[in-house]
Amino acid sequence: MKNANLKVEAGTNQPLFERGKGGERVLELSVVAPKTEAREKRPVMNLGLVIDRSGSMSGNKLHFARQAACHVLDLLEDNDQVSLVFYDSDVHGVEKALKATTENRNELRRMINGLESGSSTNLGGGWLEGCRLIADALLPEGVNRVLLMTDGLANQGIVDQQELGRHAAEIHRRGVSTSTFGIGLDFNEHLLEHMSDQGGGNFHFIENPMDIPQLFCAELSGLAEITARDVELVVELPKGVKAKVLGEWKHEMAGDKVRVFIGHLAGGLKRNVYLKLDLNPEDGNESLKFNVHAQARAKNDAYLAADVEIVFSAATKEEVKARPADEELLKRYTTVVLADAATEALIMERRGLRREASDHMRLNMQMSEPFMDESQNLRYGELSKNMRSGLNEVDRKRSHHQEYLHKQNKEEYLRELKNRENSQNQQPGEPGKI
Repeated sequence: MKNANLKVEAGTNQPLFERGKGGERVLELSVVAPKTEAREKRPVMNLGLVIDRSGSMSGNKLHFARQAACHVLDLLEDNDQVSLVFYDSDVHGVEKALKATTENRNELRRMINGLESGSSTNLGGGWLEGCRLIADALLPEGVNRVLLMTDGLANQGIVDQQELGRHAAEIHRRGVSTSTFGIGLDFNEHLLEHMSDQGGGNFHFIENPMDIPQLFCAELSGLAEITARDVELVVELPKGVKAKVLGEWKHEMAGDKVRVFIGHLAGGLKRNVYLKLDLNPEDGNESLKFNVHAQARAKNDAYLAADVEIVFSAATKEEVKARPADEELLKRYTTVVLADAATEALIMERRGLRREASDHMRLNMQMSEPFMDESQNLRYGELSKNMRSGLNEVDRKRSHHQEYLHKQNKEEYLRELKNRENSQNQQPGEPGKI
C-alpha cells in the first residue's frame, strides 16, 4: 500500500527552453523520509563488525578499534543481531550472526579485547565474510549493515577498486549495506568511499584514533533514526533528452529511465540529487515532461511511494532570456559540481599528475564562478595551488573527505542527525542505548 508520507520534489534552474534548440538544464530532486513518531521503536539491527587487525593497526589504532566495537555492543538490544570478523592476511570470526543477548555480547567482548595485530591486509576477504554473515541472517524488516574498519590498503585477495565496488553494489542489492571507516593516513580513501557509495552506506575518515568510538556511535544513531529503507528515485526521460547524474550516486541508466539509489533515510531528513540535462527536443515539440517516482520501504516493510512531474516548455529566445534563473538552486548545484571536480582532481594528484589536477580544479572554478561563494573560492583556490606542488597525506585525506560530504549533501544530513542525538541525550531515558 502506498504511503504519502514519503515526499519528493523536483525543481530546475530554468523551466523554459528555446523552441527548436533546447539546451542544458539542471534538475534538482529532493526526497524526504517520513518523520519518526516519538513513541516508535527503532528498527531491529543486524550489524557486522569487520575489524582490520593487520600489523599497521598495532598500538592506539587497534586499542580504540576494540573500544569502539565494544561500545557498539553496549548500544545493542537483545533482539538485535551482531556478527564479528577480524582479519589480517587470514580471516577469522564468529560462525554465524548472534542475537545480542547479554551472554553473547560478553563473549564477543572477550574476543574483541583479545585481538592483537597480525600481518598483511586481506580487506576484501574480511569484508566479504562479514557480508556473508549478515546475509545469512538477513532481517527483511530490519537494518542490515556491515561496519568495515581499516587503516590500510587491500594488498591480499581482491585488491581492485572497481571489482570491490561491484561486489558492494550487488551485496547492497541483496539487502546488505556497507559503511567504511578509514583510520589514519595509509588507507585508500578512494576505495573506501567507492565501497560505501556502491554499498549504500557512509564513509568516515578517522584522523585521530580517539575519535573512533564517537563516530561509531554517530553511525548507529543514524541507523536508529531510519524510517525509509532502500530509497530509490526513478526518472523517466522524455525523448530527445540525455542526463548525467552528479555526486557519484550509485545509479543505473536503461533506455529512457534513470534509477538513482539513495540508500536509507532518517525520518524527516532530506537528500538532494542533481541531474545535468541536455535537452534536444524534436521539431515542433512544445514541452518536455519528466515523471519522477520515489519508492522505499518503511520499518514494517510497507511500501512507501511518491510521485512528482516537472515540465520544460518551449519559448522564444527572448522569453528564455527574460525568465530569471533560480540562482539559489544553481548555488546548491555548484557545490556538487565543485565537489565532483575536486574528487577527480585529487585522483589525478595522487597519480602524480599535479599540474593537470591543478588546472582541472581551476577550470571548474572558472565555469562555476557566478555561483561560488567566498569560502568556496578560497578553499578551492588553495587546493588548486597546493596540488601543483603536491599534497601531503593529511591534506589528501582531509580534502577528499570534505568533498565526499559535499557531493551528496551529507554534511547537512549528518549535522542534523548529530543535533538530534544531542537533543535526545539531554532527555531522560535509559542510558547507553539507541
